[in-house]
Amino acid sequence: KDQGAEAAGLSADGSTSSEWLPYAALGYDLTDRLNIRLAYGRNHAGAWQGPLYSVFKASQAAFTKAGVTLQDLWDDVKLETSDNLDLGARYQGDGWSVRPTLFYARFHDKQVLGYDPAVNTAYLQSDGQARSMGAELEADCSPLAGLTLFGSASYNRFTFTEDLQTKAGSTLDIEGNQVTDAPEWLAKVGLTYALGGFSVTPLYRYVGARYGDVANNQRVDAYHVVDLYLKYVFGDLPWGKEVTVGLTLLNLFGEEYVSIIKNDQ
Repeated sequence: KDQGAEAAGLSADGSTSSEWLPYAALGYDLTDRLNIRLAYGRNHAGAWQGPLYSVFKASQAAFTKAGVTLQDLWDDVKLETSDNLDLGARYQGDGWSVRPTLFYARFHDKQVLGYDPAVNTAYLQSDGQARSMGAELEADCSPLAGLTLFGSASYNRFTFTEDLQTKAGSTLDIEGNQVTDAPEWLAKVGLTYALGGFSVTPLYRYVGARYGDVANNQRVDAYHVVDLYLKYVFGDLPWGKEVTVGLTLLNLFGEEYVSIIKNDQ
């Protein structure tokens, strides 16, 4: 076969994607200490096309039998978009502040990895519809000179709003399931102590339970991690105003956990 010959059924036409991304925000100072804000914005994420060809090639016979071509899968790749609405406030006290936020978002054409029984394989599809809603609370205070305490916690119910219809005709029952790698609970608590040019920041992080698949069969346990950040700032140097040197120590106590859930094929 010629070096440049096209493999049968393993090519697709090019495509172009575009989307409007409006944004608007309003803020108002109710008092000298209390501010409220409302923001709306549309975001986008490019679909990952990397494994599409290799997955189709590996199961080409099954896809062909189901009447699905590589072009069909390519045409299904869309820009993921989301409409995001945030309502927040900030109260500034004497040496402390608190910042609550409520958020709501709708996700359109979300790319998900789903197992399709019609072709006996899992592949990325861009037809997921999802909704995210929850709340976040951030706070900090400075009880002593050079010492700052801070923390935050959030709850995010991020679920699919519709079942997923695959190109091969299967229906994946995912409505109401939590989106992959999306914990409902997140929290962190830490402090920073600064003296002269030196500062030290111990930080505790909590990541709640997640799922590794859209069917929510693969539950990934929650984990707790403690990190340490050290920094020193050299000022008034002959060749510049300042130089910062830092050292980061992650997972001080050697906690074993799943960090990133990667779904590609």
